[in-house]
Amino acid sequence: MSWKVTRWVTRLAVLGVLGIAGYVGGHSLPAAAGAPYEWSAGASCPGSESQVVVDIGGETGDKFDLYIDDVKQNSDATPFNAGDSVGVSVVADGEYEVVVKYATTETVVFTATVYIACAGPLFRTESHCGDDGPVIDLLVTDNTSVYRYDVLVDDIPVPGYQDLDITNLTQEWMQLTGFSPGNHTVKVAVYDGDSNVGNYSHSLELDDCGIPDDGGSGGNIVDAGSESGILVALGAALLAVGGALLVVRRRFRQV
Repeated sequence: MSWKVTRWVTRLAVLGVLGIAGYVGGHSLPAAAGAPYEWSAGASCPGSESQVVVDIGGETGDKFDLYIDDVKQNSDATPFNAGDSVGVSVVADGEYEVVVKYATTETVVFTATVYIACAGPLFRTESHCGDDGPVIDLLVTDNTSVYRYDVLVDDIPVPGYQDLDITNLTQEWMQLTGFSPGNHTVKVAVYDGDSNVGNYSHSLELDDCGIPDDGGSGGNIVDAGSESGILVALGAALLAVGGALLVVRRRFRQV
């Protein structure tokens, strides 16, 4: 009888490990009940207007206050509801900070940066230190036009970043790598068909990130994050299983 019970507990433990692995690895479990609305923020260009559009998330019954560049967009008597889609006209294309707070507690629940380019392309250039050295961050926003783009650094075309169609791509930063520390100039050539209709150019100083030179190539790889969380979760589950089996075996030995 002790052997049968032990085998039954073992099967339950294995099923528990598989359940945890399936959730952590594939995120296959459904979202929590009562939270049907997702958050999002983006740009829209109705007519000749530039708009910030926010889809209010949260749970049914929640009330929210919306701020754009620290300006409240609703009165205290008329908070927004979970599930609302809100379009706010702004004076010009550019960069806008969205903050949403619970109306009752003023606790921040959602933030986003929205880049609007309705009248023409919008460019942003920054830099940071990555795992393989300096990284040039480039954003090209184009909400309505049909232009195409070539990206160059120090007048050299960047592989994989030619003939880009960036229509309606408003939040995706390109990460360009493989450059040495020092001053570099980023150029984006804008084309309408075969005609060059404009160029964006910006020079920036890349930091010495302190990455040892091991003779490898910088490449164009973006760090996708570590998988250590999965290993930790599975390790904890296995330890719990081992403990449960040990307790069961000890109890039945005392019978």
